[in-house]
Amino acid sequence: HSPMPRELRFLADLFHRTVRRQPDAPALEIGRDVWTYAELRAISGEIAGQLRTASAELPARVALSARRSMPLFGAYIALQDLGCSVVPLDPGYPVDRAADVLDRCEVTTILVDDAGAEAIARIPEARDLTVIRLPDVVPDQTITQETTPPMDKDVLDEVYVLFTSGSTGRPKGVTIRQYNVLPLVRYMIDRYEIGQDSRYAQTFGQTFDPFIANMFAVWGGGGTLIDLTPDEVRDPVRSILEHRLTHWFSVSSAVSLAHAAGNVEPGKAPALQHSIFGAEPFTLKQAELWNRLAPNSKILNVYGPTETVLTCTDMVLGPDRSGWPVTENGTVPIGKVYDHLEHLIIAADGNPSDDGELCI
Repeated sequence: HSPMPRELRFLADLFHRTVRRQPDAPALEIGRDVWTYAELRAISGEIAGQLRTASAELPARVALSARRSMPLFGAYIALQDLGCSVVPLDPGYPVDRAADVLDRCEVTTILVDDAGAEAIARIPEARDLTVIRLPDVVPDQTITQETTPPMDKDVLDEVYVLFTSGSTGRPKGVTIRQYNVLPLVRYMIDRYEIGQDSRYAQTFGQTFDPFIANMFAVWGGGGTLIDLTPDEVRDPVRSILEHRLTHWFSVSSAVSLAHAAGNVEPGKAPALQHSIFGAEPFTLKQAELWNRLAPNSKILNVYGPTETVLTCTDMVLGPDRSGWPVTENGTVPIGKVYDHLEHLIIAADGNPSDDGELCI
């Protein structure tokens, strides 16, 4: 690993660097509402103050149960500034699952909105939690000073604990630390060419792998994060056009949904620059459909389990289809392992091999 600049050793540093450069630039868009970097810093400072006031000692982990909103995004910045690990909870979780996550993470404090408060009230085990309501609006005056991170902040500190879907058994909590996530986010900024003019779709909920990485990659690059509703995600072409998106990141089945709805018209989305698909097998047929729709876009097939933060490999398909690979099963290859990661393929006997288990 190449040494990181001292001013960019932690995830929140990426956000604060952009605030200093362009405080009045748009950072977040939800529906018709737009908030600047300075406004996001203001709400995060308000939330950080609430947490400091609530307890003499900051909790190691803070659960976050809220619908998608500006204060929810601000809470992630606040928790990173304070050195607290985030335990994201969907207010729609079944009671047993939410209780299990809170118990196994030994959570003592939770940030909630109205939906989160109702969800927590249904969990008997949560009655001893310190419950803090997220503010509804941005403070009247933006914060002018930097939020000072704790002096003992370390790259080994947790950023969040994300629980897997549990498709093969009981969901397990994966711990992601500062030195895990920062190299990936910096890679995304460069790989996806995220800059001040970027308008990047956030199609995933906060309990899914891409949520935090997308957020801080966009803010680290100085772009605008466009938070989409589930209905907007199901109609990607309309969303791309209405929100003037330059970056799209979703599961590959979104392509099939758009095609089934008859919306994949050739050349309809010429302004789209980067299209990233992951979490599902991505077929060459889907890639060809998307290429016709967005002929100027690079298409990336990304792959990785939660344990590698988000992704650990990618394959880029350029706008010219003549250079695309041909595969036996009709799917786009997962590509090469990122340069900042070490990897090895081992056979069943534990020895290095060209065919076997991929270890990252």
